[in-house]
Amino acid sequence: MKNKKGALALPWEKIIWWALLFLFFFFVLWFYGGIGEQAKNMMKNIFNFFK
Repeated sequence: MKNKKGALALPWEKIIWWALLFLFFFFVLWFYGGIGEQAKNMMKNIFNFFK
């Protein structure tokens, strides 16, 4: 886990894993509740987290 290619290199493995996690939770919520208030609130929280 020590393959650093520079200070500005993006951790693509982490980015991909987080994207997969978000997709997984999104589809789970869609499967159980159809895109409801829960999913909307979760997306708002995610967007606020990145602001």
